[in-house]
Amino acid sequence: MANLNISLHSSRVRIAGSSREIQDYCWEQGWTDGLPVVPPTEDLFREMLSEYGGDPSDSLGRMQPGNSNITLEKLAVNAVMAGCRPEYMPVLLAALEAALEPNFTLHGLLCTTCFSSPIIIVNGPICKKISMNWGV
Repeated sequence: MANLNISLHSSRVRIAGSSREIQDYCWEQGWTDGLPVVPPTEDLFREMLSEYGGDPSDSLGRMQPGNSNITLEKLAVNAVMAGCRPEYMPVLLAALEAALEPNFTLHGLLCTTCFSSPIIIVNGPICKKISMNWGV
């Protein structure tokens, strides 16, 4: 793992308790839709970020509909919480970059009153590299 001597901007929360209590806390904060959450410890976060090597404060773009600034740090924290492995980072970055393209019209997709959902298709050597489940 790369030595990441960087300052982080995310707030830190200390939760003492069982795995269930941690999951309940994450639910109460609105950090999960009910799926299990991997607590984003600093070690897991740094391991996730080490695969990419960028500055955590680097802006990747603005996410609609809230116009939130998406930083590398926020992406890495959310990736850990979702259970991603560090080697998934290139795929996550590519998916985010595609979603933030103006022609993708993410705002329209997320704010429509009709049902719609984006899909991400991952293809090529990266599938084998990250041991992605694929095939028929």
